[in-house]
Amino acid sequence: MGKDNKAIVEAWNTYFEKSYDQRYHYTMLPRNVWVLEQEATRYLEKTSNSTLRILDFGCGSGRCFAFVEQYAKKYPGITIEVLAYDPACEGLKRYSEHLTKKFFTQTDGPDISDRHKEPNPDGQKGYRAFSMKKGNITVNFVHGDVNDTLEYIKSIIGEEFGLTTAMFGVLSYIPGKENRQNTLAMFRQITANNGSIVMTHPTRTRFLDIQAKYKAYRADPANHMQDLGLAVQEGDIYYEREGGKVKNYYHLYDTSDLQEDLDAAHLPSQIQVSNIGDMKTLVDNPILSRVDEYASWLTPRSWVDCCATDSLSISRVSR
Repeated sequence: MGKDNKAIVEAWNTYFEKSYDQRYHYTMLPRNVWVLEQEATRYLEKTSNSTLRILDFGCGSGRCFAFVEQYAKKYPGITIEVLAYDPACEGLKRYSEHLTKKFFTQTDGPDISDRHKEPNPDGQKGYRAFSMKKGNITVNFVHGDVNDTLEYIKSIIGEEFGLTTAMFGVLSYIPGKENRQNTLAMFRQITANNGSIVMTHPTRTRFLDIQAKYKAYRADPANHMQDLGLAVQEGDIYYEREGGKVKNYYHLYDTSDLQEDLDAAHLPSQIQVSNIGDMKTLVDNPILSRVDEYASWLTPRSWVDCCATDSLSISRVSR
C-alpha cells in the first residue's frame, strides 16, 4: 500500500472518530433521496423483481441508509439487500452502531477491525464481515482495502445490483484519473441490466483558493511532483478538517472532466445539479434544503459548472 493511499484511509478514520456524524447527522438531501427512489422503482418495475440489491460503495457511517429505511417503509413487500463497502473501519463501525440503535440483529461473521486484514495468498486484504437484519432490510458489511485490485473487490461484493451508489463525492476520493475510470467500469460490470448507477460529485465551485494554490504549484517547474502528494492532476487538491488533523485528497470535477470519465467507462449518463447550497448548511436547515431541491431540479446542465456545489450523475445500464 502506498503511503499516500494509506493516509487517505487514516484521515477518514480520524474524521469518523472526531466529527463526521455530528456534522451530517446521518441525513441525505431530499433531492438525492428522490432520485434514488426513482431509479430503484424503475429497476423493480422493469424487472418485476421483489428483491432490490443495493451497492453502497464508500458507505462510510451509513448516510445512505436514510434512503434505504424510507424506501423499505414505503414498499414493505420489497426485500432490500444492501452491500455496504468501505476501507475505513471507523465508518463501518459507526454504521453498525447506528443500526444497533434501530434494533437490527447481527448475524455471525468477522467483526470490523483492521486486525482481520491479513493478506490472502494474492496479497488482497478486504473481507466480508457480519450482516445485520431487521424486517425487509439486510445490510452486509464489507471491509475493503485501498490496495485491493478491482477484480478482487468484485469477487467479495458480488454482482447484479439493481442500484449502485457512490454518494457524497466518493469517486472524488479515489486518486488518479485512470483509477476513477476503472472504478466506473467496475460499477457498470456489477450493475444488473436495467439497473442504475447514481453518484454525486464535488464541483470546481468549491475551495477556489485551494484550487488556485495547487494549480500554481503544479505549473511551477521548480516544484517536484512528489511534493504534491496525490494532487498531481487538474482538479486535484487536499483539504483540511478538524483544525488540520484531517487532510483529505479530493478531486473536483467540472462537467467535461466528469463526462470524459463516464464515457471512458461506457456509461451513458445524465449530469444534473445535485445541490446549489453548501451541504452542511442544507443539512442544518430543512426548509432551505427544500428550496435548494427545487432550484437544483430546475437548473439546466449547462449551469452546473457555475452554480452547483455538487453535481449528480445517473447512469442506466442496458445490455
